[in-house]
Amino acid sequence: MEIFGLVSSILLALILVAITHSLYKKRDKIPYYRPIRDKFKRKKKKPEKEPTQRMLVVIRRHPIGRAALMTLEESQYEEQKARTLALMEQLVREWSEVAQHKWGFHGSEYGLPSSNDENWMLFAAFVVKDHDTYRKCLERMQSETYLPLRRQCDIRVLYGEEMERLPSHTVELFRQGFSR
Repeated sequence: MEIFGLVSSILLALILVAITHSLYKKRDKIPYYRPIRDKFKRKKKKPEKEPTQRMLVVIRRHPIGRAALMTLEESQYEEQKARTLALMEQLVREWSEVAQHKWGFHGSEYGLPSSNDENWMLFAAFVVKDHDTYRKCLERMQSETYLPLRRQCDIRVLYGEEMERLPSHTVELFRQGFSR
């Protein structure tokens, strides 16, 4: 009895496969097949084009700010380090409100450069829609809030490179934080 059930289910499956295969070849001749298929076919949404400009942020330590840090005691040094990191994180957050943060250091200690005052480091990249957005980012950086940060670090904001050459994931180009 069990063998009969097994054989009949196998035969039924083979018959269904044969019917489906024969109908698949003739599907265009079935009336209303194409309109019904088009009705239920999901259309892919085209991705929005992102702006073609980017804003690069490069940073280096001021030699004067670095020398001032070296004269501090350990507790004062840690406080100054925490304040500088908090200001940089706040600046990146403010820039992210105006422009799209594409990749880079978002509140990371690794984003701040070491003692080499000649060494410029790429800090972050943002997508900016136009020159006005870039000017807004500059105005936010040049506000009085970030004066202590600008005393410690030399921050340059570069504008105008094409987005196609920019990787979409976070790229860590350096891993140097504050080091004595």
